Amino acid sequence: MNKSRSNRGRLFGRKNVRVLLPRIPGDVHMEPWWRVEVGLVLEEDIKMVNEEELAVIDKLIDLGSHNAGDLNYFIVLSLYKKGLIYLDVPITAVDRVQVPPLQGFVMNRILGDYFETLLYKIFVSIDEHTTVGELANVLQVDTELVKQAVSLYCRLKFARKLDANIEYEKLKWHPSWSNLPQQESRNMDITPLTLSLSSASNLNISSDLQSPPNRAARKPPPAPPCPGRVSEWLSSSTPPSRPSS
Repeated sequence: MNKSRSNRGRLFGRKNVRVLLPRIPGDVHMEPWWRVEVGLVLEEDIKMVNEEELAVIDKLIDLGSHNAGDLNYFIVLSLYKKGLIYLDVPITAVDRVQVPPLQGFVMNRILGDYFETLLYKIFVSIDEHTTVGELANVLQVDTELVKQAVSLYCRLKFARKLDANIEYEKLKWHPSWSNLPQQESRNMDITPLTLSLSSASNLNISSDLQSPPNRAARKPPPAPPCPGRVSEWLSSSTPPSRPSS
């Protein structure tokens, strides 16, 4: 977004922000209590899913939304990347949330934007001992707006929902949620303005949209060439002699 705004002074106008967005979704952060909803699935979309993914789609169509923790994590992630499902972050009036410490957090507010001002007002007022409904009553704001704001904070990992039955719920999760791959940590401050979209343009769409492969033993990569040959070539080559004066 900031890169698009920086092109205002150019002669031919600024660049469309759509070309700066990633072409496919990345590895989205998911929580087991999030709801998985089926999207618009066409007949052509069925051709690029495997049997396990098709079974999940049929379950969502027949039985409605499910908790993400009830389904295979990798199947949900694959379907999300293909745009066949979407994730809902449900927040009720009796929920409590906690805001962890954020390093270098920056929130640019646009003057005149009511909802953005409301987001900031709710964000600085969140208390882990106060429910969402009580917070809405204190701020004299519609409860639905507060729930939407808190849902957005949880989606962006700015806030964390407090659940007293989290240990009991873990017993009912799909086994794939117990051994999730750790996301690569970057040495950067947590701020919504440090998201690099330029690297997303080099994504391999064909490989990222493939179904999750079977976790079989992979063939080790070939060994690199022996460095001894390089040293022999360097020792055999002699530098040209300087002409005598």
